Amino acid sequence: DPLFFQQTNLLYSRLPNVWSSGINGEGVVVAVVEDAFDMEHDDLQDNMLMTNILDVSSDPHSTYTAGVLGAVGGNGIGIIGVSPKVSLVSVSQDLNDDIFEIENLRIFNNSWGPEDNLGTVDPMSDWDHNIIKKSVTEYDSMWVIANGNGGESEELSNYDGYANSIYTLAVQSINALGNELNYAENGANIVGSFYADIMAYDYSETGVVTTALDNDYVDDFMGTSAAAPMASGIVSLMLENNPDINWRDVINIFSHVGINNDMFDDGWIKNMAGIDYNHTYGFGAILADLAVAAAADAQYIISGMEMQKTTSMDPISIDQAYSYNPTSDLIVEFVTVTLSIPNADDQENLNIQLKHADGDLFSVSQLAAPHELYLGRLDYHEWPFNSVVHWGER
Repeated sequence: DPLFFQQTNLLYSRLPNVWSSGINGEGVVVAVVEDAFDMEHDDLQDNMLMTNILDVSSDPHSTYTAGVLGAVGGNGIGIIGVSPKVSLVSVSQDLNDDIFEIENLRIFNNSWGPEDNLGTVDPMSDWDHNIIKKSVTEYDSMWVIANGNGGESEELSNYDGYANSIYTLAVQSINALGNELNYAENGANIVGSFYADIMAYDYSETGVVTTALDNDYVDDFMGTSAAAPMASGIVSLMLENNPDINWRDVINIFSHVGINNDMFDDGWIKNMAGIDYNHTYGFGAILADLAVAAAADAQYIISGMEMQKTTSMDPISIDQAYSYNPTSDLIVEFVTVTLSIPNADDQENLNIQLKHADGDLFSVSQLAAPHELYLGRLDYHEWPFNSVVHWGER
């Protein structure tokens, strides 16, 4: 694959260590959820499984995404994908029950999201929520979601209903130095960071090399759109190593194997379970060899533990502090705070935090932060802020 020497993001992610062990995504099916990618591209064709999109005119963005994720490896042309023998399916964003008929489909890659830089919350439809929840809880699917590129206007990923869901994996993009891209969104929902940029000799961010329309290639695909297929590819390798893991296992693995990719950033905290978290990077950079090995290590597998939901329905006013103490001994995974704040148009002064304290020990989730509102009035109507900051705490 002659362009492999330009794919340094794969080296940063330590993917050759995984491939050399014989793990390459074979037998795992991943859906690229957006418009159809170029099914006639020589570097994608052998990994193409099927499409359920009626309009199969090729889309450039989805072709970029498919190449990062699953370009054919070892065919002597172009590039190699993160998961070079994975099976790729093109799936429409108009979700329906047809997705459950695709055999061995385990991962849904979403390199799209709501419009950025508006400063508003954007819920997913009830239909999409129910489809995603069903596929995750009944079919052990993984939904990888691009974290969002609204960081320049200080948007948080928690404002995006898809990335904010407890049933999805919201992923961050980092450059070759392990730093966030200047437009990347922060959030308490981020589960990990992935190398979605290479560094030019002048230290400029240049994007990654991937497939393009008409049997071509580009070298400037970047942002969380590129981070998502990096993550989906690595998760597919994890699934090949252990097909029995589910989305909770993946997050738990990320929480233990993620590395501090930016030691100069002062946003790192150690939660009360001893797990490092950063609202910019989630649990840190995810290296493929560590994640794939952990997928087969029983100490990281939690899907055998029943997930219990404990809820307090007591409403409080915005000027009150509220303390909630569960009566049973639980290991925390997801914490969701549902808020209704009508006419919340003074975003420059709205700061919402969730604090878990035990004596002198505490950890804090930043759920909403002061930012400028670019599109009218913002109503938080039963908005479910999701946090994984407290993962593993008791």
